Amino acid sequence: MSTRQFLIAIADLLLKSDEGTKDWLKVRSLRRSWYVLCAISLVLFTLQVVAKPLAPILSSSANSTLALRVIQLILFICLQVSVFNLALRYYNFALTKKATIKLGNVLKLYSISTLIFGFIYQSVYIIDHGSFIYHDPAFRIAQTLGTQTFFETWKMKIDFLLFSGFQTVNSSFYKIQAHSPWVSVITYLQGLSTLGLVALFIASYVNQRTNRQESQA
Repeated sequence: MSTRQFLIAIADLLLKSDEGTKDWLKVRSLRRSWYVLCAISLVLFTLQVVAKPLAPILSSSANSTLALRVIQLILFICLQVSVFNLALRYYNFALTKKATIKLGNVLKLYSISTLIFGFIYQSVYIIDHGSFIYHDPAFRIAQTLGTQTFFETWKMKIDFLLFSGFQTVNSSFYKIQAHSPWVSVITYLQGLSTLGLVALFIASYVNQRTNRQESQA
């Protein structure tokens, strides 16, 4: 299987298409958006792989560690923007095709968006731990790359993923609260992102009902 075929297969799993949208990757803007999303994901994965052999250097250099953390945060932000851009273009395409919008697609995009925002919050906390009030953190953030265990690393990730999930329903997570203007801006953007996905789904549903009534008339 070629790289292109692999990416198309993954795309079909992400946005499960019906008869009206089965060829969405043939649309240049949609295909380009999908490739950008995949490219950013690959860079993030590569960054994680490269960081392991560089651990001795990063553990002794605060500047190098900070640079790595900032790059990771920027990539997560770019990834979130690319996800929303893909969703917007896909649903615009589906509306023009008068195609059925699958609830599963909306839930997948919502879950991915919530996941990425969780990583964004964690990245912000690692760069500036004063930006959150975090009760009983899994480990203390150091200026250089630490030696956290697998359990400690994922415990912190899960805490921030839960914080992200609660933010999507405008609620609060008892362990973590925002404590800086930057985090407040991010939570506001997350609310807009979630509202945008809901609005796209509602618009698609109304469009389908209208088309169905017109066809029956």
